[in-house]
Amino acid sequence: MDDREEIMMISPFKRTLAQFLNADEFYQGLTDALRGIKSLADVGLMHCDVSINNILLEAETYPESQNVIEFLTFTTCGTAATEIALLLQPSGSEGGLHDLDLLQSIPDCQQKVRFYLSLTRVDYALTAICNNQGTLPFMSIPCIAGERHLVIDDMQSLFYVLYISMFKLPGSVPNCYPSAPKQAAFEYPKGVRCWAEGEPILHTQTKEELYSTVRADKAFFFERQHKTMSAPEWLSTAAYQSLPFWRNAFLVHQVFLAAFHENLWREVDLGGIDLVWLRRENVSPRKLIEDLEKYESGMRHLLTDLK
Repeated sequence: MDDREEIMMISPFKRTLAQFLNADEFYQGLTDALRGIKSLADVGLMHCDVSINNILLEAETYPESQNVIEFLTFTTCGTAATEIALLLQPSGSEGGLHDLDLLQSIPDCQQKVRFYLSLTRVDYALTAICNNQGTLPFMSIPCIAGERHLVIDDMQSLFYVLYISMFKLPGSVPNCYPSAPKQAAFEYPKGVRCWAEGEPILHTQTKEELYSTVRADKAFFFERQHKTMSAPEWLSTAAYQSLPFWRNAFLVHQVFLAAFHENLWREVDLGGIDLVWLRRENVSPRKLIEDLEKYESGMRHLLTDLK
């Protein structure tokens, strides 16, 4: 985006996602972030950097008399400048997206990079320099490979926010605004660490090599399941190796994980030893929002007690 103007403003959103009060507020925050993805898509935009640090929770509501209209002017890939009116109004939301630095229009003119799809981890290979952006651990698998960004990639990034939270966030923490919450020490399980840390294994590793490795590990972890296994690796890892806050009530959290996964991937049996999941192409956030709202509402009595 070119010709941006920085605006300082007061917002009711003061807490990070890590400062959720209970599981109910955490999932409301995720659902509202998904509504933000839908709202951007409805006006032809994509966030392109959905991550755990780009979702905020509100601290208090504000009256309708404080509705404000802001105007955003942007250009994408050399197109003519476009002005969008943003209506800031009370919505009863628990969360929202911020940091629109990588905002893109739909469709995007981003270069598409061809890649090989194989059933073995070592055969994933990029055939061109990646043209990708975002926060690596939360980037969708196609975007790590440099494919053109789609709205579903923002949705897939939100799934990784939920998944990584299970290994990074120990539970609710008190609101300490304006100070940042203290981050407890944690260590990812082996199957998660290889793609979630987003750091080069060797100092000599190039960005292209790093992205190729992360994409291969992430695709192998989330999009493959040996037919002899009762559950995919990503699900069993969360069930048995996530932090106690999540693991002790995993049957509850599994419902939300499954809602994301079923909306974002489709199962394909290629006749080999593995089941394969491929990204759905034409998916609207609306169906996933409806599913999350249904589960969150139906289990609110359980979620509010998980702190």
